[in-house]
Amino acid sequence: MNTQPRAIRTAIRALAKLAALAAQLTAAAQAGDGADLLARPLEAEGGWKHVSEVAGTKLGDVWTLTNGVLSCRGTPRGYLSWDAAPADFTLSLEWRRPAGAKPGKAGVLVRTTGPDRIWPRCLEAQLNAGQAGDFWGLGGFALDGPAERRKTVDHPEQGRLTNLARTSDPEKAQGEWNLYEIEARGGVVALRINGVEVNRAAGCDTNAGRICLTAEGDPIEFRHVRLGAADDGPDFARRIPQVLPPTAAFRQEGWCLWDPCVVRGDDGLFHLLYSRWPAALGFDAWCTHAEIAWATATNAAGPYAFRSVVLPSRGAAFWDGHSVYNTCVIRVGPKYHLYYTGNRGTADWAPDRRIPVSSEAWWTQRNAQRIGVATADQPGGPWVRSDRPLIDVGPGFGQGIVAVPNVAAKPGGGFRLYYKTLAEGPGRFGGGVFHYGADSDSPLGPFVRHPEPMVDKNRLLGDATQRFNFHIDDHFEWMENGRWYAIVKDHDAPFLTPHGRSLLLFESPDGRAWRPSRHALVKDFTIAWADGTRQEFERLEMPKLLVEDGRPRLLSLAAKARGATESFLVLIPLSDGQER
Repeated sequence: MNTQPRAIRTAIRALAKLAALAAQLTAAAQAGDGADLLARPLEAEGGWKHVSEVAGTKLGDVWTLTNGVLSCRGTPRGYLSWDAAPADFTLSLEWRRPAGAKPGKAGVLVRTTGPDRIWPRCLEAQLNAGQAGDFWGLGGFALDGPAERRKTVDHPEQGRLTNLARTSDPEKAQGEWNLYEIEARGGVVALRINGVEVNRAAGCDTNAGRICLTAEGDPIEFRHVRLGAADDGPDFARRIPQVLPPTAAFRQEGWCLWDPCVVRGDDGLFHLLYSRWPAALGFDAWCTHAEIAWATATNAAGPYAFRSVVLPSRGAAFWDGHSVYNTCVIRVGPKYHLYYTGNRGTADWAPDRRIPVSSEAWWTQRNAQRIGVATADQPGGPWVRSDRPLIDVGPGFGQGIVAVPNVAAKPGGGFRLYYKTLAEGPGRFGGGVFHYGADSDSPLGPFVRHPEPMVDKNRLLGDATQRFNFHIDDHFEWMENGRWYAIVKDHDAPFLTPHGRSLLLFESPDGRAWRPSRHALVKDFTIAWADGTRQEFERLEMPKLLVEDGRPRLLSLAAKARGATESFLVLIPLSDGQER
């Protein structure tokens, strides 16, 4: 017999309900931040719910979660349901069919409403072998699309079903992981597989509903299931001022400046680390005679004052003895880490000897580019650099060169280093210039490269058959609102967007498979100055962001005007995007 007073029992039940509600709200908040929905046990309160067509079936009889991989046996049929899902959302996940298993059926259900049954009212994103990317409107769910890909089917149990066929098949071989991205915004739902859009439905039901992963008789595996808010992503056209003051330009007479990176120090000052080389040696001396310098300002956008050279030439005995550039600075605990590219020249290298790009000596240094790291307690140094590169060319990293590092902390811990290199192939550009990401638990490595490049134009531009020397160039990656973004340069036609040669915004749910963002244009190659002049640039590149409190606050660029012999830096304050 329960001897507790009724009031106490009622209070306990109320507290239990509040705890369950708090767990659900926490899960929903995590989902909105793009958190991995498989980060907690399947049976956790406020998370996944198991539905089966066979009464009494236990969750563990069909689904198991081990080291972040969700394995589905397939039988009996049913699904896992995540209740905390808004009407508009972005959903990304990875799936694969286990090697050796029958390539069978599965699916992802979104905007699921009504009673749990086989199958509920929803939009199904198909994962059936040979049909991955098809849409099905189940239980009367409305959707529309091009007539040549749309059909209706009268099912004896399910009633009228609407199908919208996929446009292409970028699914990988059995046993390999595939990336699925679903974006629901009002009546439009878009679907991408491995970065390629394969379906887009209009006229969809707009109700909020559950997200489900189905068991349909055949084994399948899932991982990295992330649910986030559906937003348009950053719009730099709204964040960048239309007119820049003269203080936004940082110049040093007699020098070419490049590779700006700004960090805030404990002293409250903004510290600018950048590369420079004597203008008298020509612009191409970035490869042969660059050094890394330091300037400070009380305002992130300047004006900056030169302080000193922090990484000078240190001689032919070192791998980076003659030229250092491509600055990227991050802080990890009490230490600052400066990632950079370096090389050394031929035996007749001299600090005042101009080396033309047409010479073999110039290409010797270009092909000696490696990535290094230096550490310091303060942005102004002294910087301690290693006598060996942080990453080198060779199996697992790239051919010929590794250069242009950018390092970001990953949300789950560890670090990701993005860099550019050459694919295997003959000639000075090999099989083309690609950018890769490599992960490490430590900012000092060792780093392990993801096998696929960030961007492959031949995959993004399905009708392009030409060879590209540059798939993208330059880059800066960061996370905002639970999603990865990258500013990249596109200068190798045909262009990825209608904007032509420009700085573009790319995005990715996992920092690996990238595509142009909704607001793709970051900056064209012109600047309007406050004195009424407009300047055109042959180069406006090497982007870096100062990110504070999760928001980009400053965009720094390297600039070379048409016909100019000296280059300079541009420091652009960014708004939150509410006003221009």
